[in-house]
Amino acid sequence: MDLEKIEPLSYNLDNCIPNRKFLSGMHLEQQKILQAFDDSEARFFLLNWHRRARKTTLLLNLLIREAVKNENSVYGFIAPTYKQGKSIIWLDPNMLMSYLPMDRVKRIVANELYVEFDNGSLFRTFGADEPDAIRGNDFKGVVFDEWAMQKLAVWQEIIRPIIAQDSKRWAMFAFTPKGRNHAYDYWNKAEGSKDWYKSFLTAPMSNIITEEELIKAKQDMPEATFNQEFLCDFLENYAGVFKFAFIDQCVGGEFEPYIKGEEYTIGVDLAKHLDFTVICVIKNSTKQVVFFDRMNETSWTLQKARIVETARGYGNALIVPDSTGVGDPIVEDLERANCNVWYKKGDRSGFVFTSVSKEQLIENLIIFIEQNKVKYPQIDVLIDELRNFEISYTGQGKVKYSAPEGKHDDCCIALALALFPFQGDYNGEIAWVC
Repeated sequence: MDLEKIEPLSYNLDNCIPNRKFLSGMHLEQQKILQAFDDSEARFFLLNWHRRARKTTLLLNLLIREAVKNENSVYGFIAPTYKQGKSIIWLDPNMLMSYLPMDRVKRIVANELYVEFDNGSLFRTFGADEPDAIRGNDFKGVVFDEWAMQKLAVWQEIIRPIIAQDSKRWAMFAFTPKGRNHAYDYWNKAEGSKDWYKSFLTAPMSNIITEEELIKAKQDMPEATFNQEFLCDFLENYAGVFKFAFIDQCVGGEFEPYIKGEEYTIGVDLAKHLDFTVICVIKNSTKQVVFFDRMNETSWTLQKARIVETARGYGNALIVPDSTGVGDPIVEDLERANCNVWYKKGDRSGFVFTSVSKEQLIENLIIFIEQNKVKYPQIDVLIDELRNFEISYTGQGKVKYSAPEGKHDDCCIALALALFPFQGDYNGEIAWVC
């Protein structure tokens, strides 16, 4: 089907399912999918669409429409997690409740996330993280939202056998890529198959996001993340966070002592036994690493003394320490020693690691390295850690950054901590996050 040749659908928007809100704002690729679905071009649909391309809106309205058209049938919406399904579909006032044809609704059971229509059909919401709740439903149609974040077993072991009962049953899979996982495999296997329909939509193709905003996003995001989220790339180097060429371009400069009039920031990743405590000093004006120290099997007393000595040696430099767990009392001791400890407004001093804050920390470092805005001498242990640093995704689709099993990431984290106060500033000017 040629997207350019599609004529706008003609509807009486005042008396139609889906309703005026959806139909009047429908973009061409959404229309293309509905036409292909209605023409029975395939049973299974793969939608590789960019972030914020209104995937969920299409899936939701298709299910509502089919439930109203076909009596005594069950239609399922499967989100990566039950919590996400509830939050995105049920709690957002602009989603399910704004699209339901209330004159056709018999009852809404919000605590069990389902709608019963006057013809006996059901719209049900599930999370792929709770597969047992999905079993036993006799679905006529199912949609998977953000399928690349879900476990393949939900489709293969639960839904596929149900769909196999009748050639008129169907499934639709909408996603933005997450590396070369099962979504990538199915995308390739679907090529040329009469049972599968493929739809590819990047941000420049859809024009939903303005060119100006895409330019800003490209400047503010790691290259790989931008290519994945907006250009729908299946990233080949799924595990590696930093491209070797970007790591190598940042090698330069030398260690140097304190220079009067310059300001400095110190990233400190704290450890004691198996891991290493790393002290990394950067010169604020150039983002040059000017001092680097790595130690383990060292007493807390000695570690604190070396941190204090380093900070004072660089003009009472700002210290950005890991204050998670055992780091919290160390930070308190640094403050008692009158050190200049970074803090985030509304939070305690130091950097507290959570899954969200670590993602922000590492993505800030990625941008500095990709844009060649930081320099470090030939520090072999640091370069080795950057080369080995990995990204993966949990079963719920959450990002996880870490060193490979058996390796360390202390140097990488210390450098990231030193750069974190300049988050969002990649042009050399100080932009404290405090």
